[in-house]
Amino acid sequence: MLTEILDKVSLFNREFGKVNDGRNFDFKRLVFAKDGVIGHKEEKMMVEVIHNGIPDEGKEPIEQLLKKSKFLPKQLVIDILSVNKSPNKRIFEYDGKSYKNVRQGTGIAFDERGGLLVPSFTRSGTIQPLELILHERVCLNINVPKPHISEIMDEYHRLSCLNWASLFYQGKYALPQILTQKLGENISAGLIIPENFVLL
Repeated sequence: MLTEILDKVSLFNREFGKVNDGRNFDFKRLVFAKDGVIGHKEEKMMVEVIHNGIPDEGKEPIEQLLKKSKFLPKQLVIDILSVNKSPNKRIFEYDGKSYKNVRQGTGIAFDERGGLLVPSFTRSGTIQPLELILHERVCLNINVPKPHISEIMDEYHRLSCLNWASLFYQGKYALPQILTQKLGENISAGLIIPENFVLL
């Protein structure tokens, strides 16, 4: 699916230049946010596919795709992030008398690579946070240090503000993750998408 996403980015870059006086869309980083937990074997397999492709299926390494398309950058950072929507954990605020739900946007880091984020609120009951873990940062033709998870949580929360699915409370998930998931479902279902049609 990664190659299909890069194809869409390439198409977007081409069309962006047409309607914006030849300017380029500054695409430098791709975040692969997987819904659920990523185990060690799966993490290793994902990194291997990025570097080596899937020869048996005719899928090239991502670096080769970057070299072949003039609409894709020659340097790219790919972050592999897991978004666990149902961790058996909660975050509360204690004022000395009672426990209360924390404010929307609150995050707590376990360490440099993982933590809990509360991207929404509720009027009753408790809030189930998201558990975000940055598993790996793959740098192609560039060297960019891996960020602290607090930076990733802040970015994820800001992107969740674009999710206007509900009029009553902020959606839990970052909008790009929802759109990419829908795109993946449509590609897996075998839908034929015209080249000049961007499917969200």
